[in-house]
Amino acid sequence: MKTSQSDDVTESNDDVTAGNNDVTDENDDVTEANDDVTAGNDDATEENDDVTEANDDVTAGSNDVTAGSDDVIEANDDATDENDDVTEVNDDVTAGSDDVIEENDDVIEENDDVTEENDDVTEENDDVTKQSDDVTAKSDDVTGENDDATKEIDDVTAGNDDVMEESDDVTARSDDVIEENDDVT
Repeated sequence: MKTSQSDDVTESNDDVTAGNNDVTDENDDVTEANDDVTAGNDDATEENDDVTEANDDVTAGSNDVTAGSDDVIEANDDATDENDDVTEVNDDVTAGSDDVIEENDDVIEENDDVTEENDDVTEENDDVTKQSDDVTAKSDDVTGENDDATKEIDDVTAGNDDVMEESDDVTARSDDVIEENDDVT
């Protein structure tokens, strides 16, 4: 009778051990899945860093273009001041004699040249402003891409948390089976 009971306990112990091994295998599978999610998270982080670096490069380029635009604006203001000075001289010459009128014609020609130069500077300023707008638009696109990469990282992190929680549940079940196994033994 004792031998039969001992055999039953041994068989029950073997069943518990087999169940424990199955839980251990399942725990290993969850750990492997967790490692895969962590690797994916690392890849997404690296991609986010690349996007951030590209965004910084675009921002630096935008700042350079803005500085160039400021220089063109300053040159435009200087040309406008020069134009105002020539206009004032022109008014003084107009009040003079025929000789002064001839000189006035020369000043008018110079004034036309300055005006043409002013128009060229204004056109260059418009081109630089458009370039600055294009760079800003590109910077906005990169920022949007950066936001998408950040969302992807958040999604992977949430998935990682779920796998970790599942792993904890499997570990708890494994501990319960081990404890049950110890009780039977």
